[in-house]
Amino acid sequence: MEVSEKEETTPSFSSVRNWLGKSGLYELQREKEYRNDWVFIIDLTVELGKQKCLVILGVLKPFSLP
Repeated sequence: MEVSEKEETTPSFSSVRNWLGKSGLYELQREKEYRNDWVFIIDLTVELGKQKCLVILGVLKPFSLP
């Protein structure tokens, strides 16, 4: 089956998961700028079936709501 230029295909789940894993590993390992104006939001309510995921979101104070 040939895909024309106008048609778009959706990447497979495993391709997306692999790409996100690689980009996430890069973000964890790269050198980061030190700042002391972070606000952290921590959430343990994200559930995927029987598994839970700890989410830690860091936001700079200038970008957070007052």
